[in-house]
Amino acid sequence: MKKELLNKIKKAKYCFAWVNIYIEDGAYLQVTKETLRYIVKKAHEDAYTSLNETFVLRDDGDLYIN
Repeated sequence: MKKELLNKIKKAKYCFAWVNIYIEDGAYLQVTKETLRYIVKKAHEDAYTSLNETFVLRDDGDLYIN
């Protein structure tokens, strides 16, 4: 799973992460690949299954994290 996530990050053109700004609303903020790699490498092994579901590499090459 860790390899899959790192591969998605490597393939991505741009990376965006969802951030809650208000109680029921938020926005996507652009994040760096370096930051994402750090988070994935430091994540506990149990987290990889849920992380893989939230990292979505779209057809346009952008990576979205929900």
